[in-house]
Amino acid sequence: MAVRIEDGKGTGYIAEVDNENRLSVSSLSRSVIGIRSEEGFLFGITTPHLTVTTTGGRMLWIKNISTTLSFKIDGIWFNYDGGSTSHDETIQCEVWIRDTEPDTNVTTGSASNLNTSSSYTADLTIKYWDGVGNGMTGHSNGTAAFYFQCGYGSTSYHLDGSLIIGPSKTLSFNMKTDGESGVASINLTGIVEL
Repeated sequence: MAVRIEDGKGTGYIAEVDNENRLSVSSLSRSVIGIRSEEGFLFGITTPHLTVTTTGGRMLWIKNISTTLSFKIDGIWFNYDGGSTSHDETIQCEVWIRDTEPDTNVTTGSASNLNTSSSYTADLTIKYWDGVGNGMTGHSNGTAAFYFQCGYGSTSYHLDGSLIIGPSKTLSFNMKTDGESGVASINLTGIVEL
């Protein structure tokens, strides 16, 4: 019994098969991030430029307050001026999970929808350091997930949604400089997973 495959263009033509009996096809692939952005579910989170000290501390804290949806982080960018005088120092960065909410030296932030025609909001509580002391305090540490070191300029990590803040879970970032204080910021992009 023969099978008839139409070309999918609505013209009634049969799909093309080459002389080696291979079906000729074309396709278009799109990233999940691109699709979620078009749908209005791509968000940006950022801290202002903060003067980070050699003691350092908690700079950014995020809690997913949804009880059903996850927030998947696509990219992280750390910006650092390399130190206040030498500009060749490094900054130590730590990512923590499941820690409690800081309540001292905090400023409340928000996630911005990166699709300007969308009215969706992310169910996230965001706090960042207010510049007093060496970082946010009044919290209990959870578990250190990973550490890394950044130098002068902007360092980016493209995660393709592999860093996930599950429902009712937290994620936070600590930073401290080596040698001398310097100005730094943290920027994230992520999607709400339906």
